[in-house]
Amino acid sequence: MTKMSAGEKELAKDACRRLSGYKRREYQASIALKYFDGSAREMGWGRKGVETGLEEARTGMRCIDNFKGRKPPTTT
Repeated sequence: MTKMSAGEKELAKDACRRLSGYKRREYQASIALKYFDGSAREMGWGRKGVETGLEEARTGMRCIDNFKGRKPPTTT
């Protein structure tokens, strides 16, 4: 496990904010594995997203994002 400075943490967090979906999970998982033994706690990222990214990396299978399902229902 490699140490990450405060400046590097901020840079990683900024890069993560610019990503979404599969690419974001992939990035979070790679940072978590390289620097924090697979833990999301140090970076303040959601545990579920990092866990999903780690599982995707382990299995090589990508989870399908359901962005449409997150929209609130429209009212008429």
